[in-house]
Amino acid sequence: SHNMAAIRPCEFLTWRLRGAYTSRTQLCRALVINVSDTRRVQTCRQSSTETKERMMSFQQYRKLKQSIKVKARLAGIPAGLLGMTTSSAVNISLNPRMFEMTPEEVKPILGMDPILFAVLCGMGSGVVGYMVGANLFLKLWTLISRKDQQKLKERDDDFLRRLQKHRFSEFNKYDDDYYGEKVMTPSDYRQWVRQQQKKRKDAATSAPAG
Repeated sequence: SHNMAAIRPCEFLTWRLRGAYTSRTQLCRALVINVSDTRRVQTCRQSSTETKERMMSFQQYRKLKQSIKVKARLAGIPAGLLGMTTSSAVNISLNPRMFEMTPEEVKPILGMDPILFAVLCGMGSGVVGYMVGANLFLKLWTLISRKDQQKLKERDDDFLRRLQKHRFSEFNKYDDDYYGEKVMTPSDYRQWVRQQQKKRKDAATSAPAG
């Protein structure tokens, strides 16, 4: 019995030490989890802040997009003129007496008068040249201004998501700025959203009760 009495305090001390160790381990784990969650929240907030700072403002976005569109059109004009000039030069070289031939000497080309054929070829070449020039400018701008192009794409995707979210798609696609092309300022965007909400409300009101 004396030996049993000596063992019990040792067992009690061992139990207390084990309990203290377990509590300390759980506390450390809780601190690690808490620190990890705090860092994760801070990282998410920092990432969100950096994204907002990196994304250009709506005014800058519309201004840059409009500027690129105008420059692409201007770049297409000389390419279109070059296409028309080249086509005219080729036709004249193939038919040097085009404007001097009598009706009896005229040989139709694809069933058309040579002059009419030359005019149609010139117009077609001008259109193709214009399109090639405009698209070539866009390709070159994308290669040269990669940073601005990335910002423009991010803003473009964000703007399209917003339009898709608020657009009332049951109306005709050509009905009052379906694609938001007239939206140039945040005020225009809010007005566009109100119009879509009004359409949705009118459609719900006029729907037959089923």
